[in-house]
Amino acid sequence: MKGLFIIGTDTGVGKTWVTGALARALRRRGYDVGVCKPIQSGNLKDDPAGDAMTLRRLADVSDSISDICLCALPQPVAPQLAMRLSNVDIYMEDVVSFCRRASNRHEWLFVEGAGGVAVPYVSDAWVSDVIRALDLPVLIVARPGLGTVNHSILTIEYLRNQDIRVVGVVFNRSSALCTENDTDSRLMVLLEETNASYIRESTGVPVFGALPHISSFTSELDIVNLVEENINLRGLLESLGSVYSGD
Repeated sequence: MKGLFIIGTDTGVGKTWVTGALARALRRRGYDVGVCKPIQSGNLKDDPAGDAMTLRRLADVSDSISDICLCALPQPVAPQLAMRLSNVDIYMEDVVSFCRRASNRHEWLFVEGAGGVAVPYVSDAWVSDVIRALDLPVLIVARPGLGTVNHSILTIEYLRNQDIRVVGVVFNRSSALCTENDTDSRLMVLLEETNASYIRESTGVPVFGALPHISSFTSELDIVNLVEENINLRGLLESLGSVYSGD
């Protein structure tokens, strides 16, 4: 099974957009990439606003929504609690089997997690347990501003302590910047560049770029274009290649 597990340093950092748009950008380059959101909370499977449906549209895959999402629960809380509230039990074995079936349909599978890495995920496991069971490397999506050095380094070190390989970090501006002439805007750009350097120097993990603020009204195609323009896809592919070549 070849692929990537995408997590955030927190909830709401833009994992879905990054996962789906990266998949489509690589599909444009001839890679057969599928997407998967095994457990979704806060939206039902066929809700157009849900992560699974958004992933499907962004990645432009023909897989059914039931092939992308195993379990969707209406409560917007951590998946394990959402299962308890709905009297549902999904186990790690269920998620691993589901992802392996999904991987059989594609050469590569990009799996989106839920929130961060230390999240109660299924009835008998947390997110990190599932990543380890799937034996997938991780891409971290982080906010670029104040606090991200701490959040990103803690996430990287937590994963390493779990013997999980991290291929890189992508910054996503989850809020709009000020105008280009504004002092705050120039400071934010400097902060992003400095934060990326701190993360690389401290951990050796590359930062592949920063996405500009993406509003809820941005079209899926424009999101994919923004990923292609702002993310170092060659660097990501090289990092993935080193994982699967055994380097």
